[in-house]
Amino acid sequence: MKNTDHTLIEQLKISKREIERRKEYFGLTQTESQTLISLKELISDHIEEIVEEFYTKITPFDEMDRVIGDAETLRRLKNYQRTYILSLFDGQYDEDYVHSRLRVGVVHKRIGVEPKFYVSAVYNLSSILRNIMISQNKNNWTSCKSSLAAQLRK
Repeated sequence: MKNTDHTLIEQLKISKREIERRKEYFGLTQTESQTLISLKELISDHIEEIVEEFYTKITPFDEMDRVIGDAETLRRLKNYQRTYILSLFDGQYDEDYVHSRLRVGVVHKRIGVEPKFYVSAVYNLSSILRNIMISQNKNNWTSCKSSLAAQLRK
């Protein structure tokens, strides 16, 4: 059988049970999923700022500039990034979610994004999101702590 006969999840033999197990490893509970859902409006309100800051942090590096290539590609990436970020706060972390993340990984590999840059980008995005949450919840530490815990597990 050819790879094109199977989804990435099937090729990697990732079952529904495995997905649930991985959520357990991360401590991603139903309560934390609900916390992430509750943050979606906040993130949506700041999505332009988040995306701009993200690309401002990664584009100064020659390697990333070469991978992105041109202004039109950067525009398309920013549009995709908006959708991607908002999807992190949907509360649905099932086979479709995993498949979507696997496809992103395959594309990154195909275009030559080295893991060190991907990990750095994830860290930068996490930091940007964390700063938004802190700035919006600074008067309510319990809410802030809960939001940060949920976001870190994502």
